[in-house]
Amino acid sequence: MFLGRVVGRVVYTVKDASLTGQRLLIVQPLKPDLTNTGKQLVMLDAVGAGAGELIAEGVLAIEMCALAADVGMTIHPHPTLSETMMESAEIFYGQATDIYRPKR
Repeated sequence: MFLGRVVGRVVYTVKDASLTGQRLLIVQPLKPDLTNTGKQLVMLDAVGAGAGELIAEGVLAIEMCALAADVGMTIHPHPTLSETMMESAEIFYGQATDIYRPKR
């Protein structure tokens, strides 16, 4: 676990539909004695059903220094909310099978 203090909010006029119900916050990382350390980060504050599932997977990917390819190649149970992490990685590499692509 990392300590941090919310020092601001990201202001936006348009937000991606997948971020509905979520806030973008600016967080200052802290040492155990509550003094500032490192650069400020933009964090996603997610609430609602399944938020913990997505946060846990995102944190695990960060801790492992995983690339999008690593997340995409990981087995995810279907249907679950965590499966959206895998699908996001597949979209990043243009390999998504669950998205309709009209013929050109």
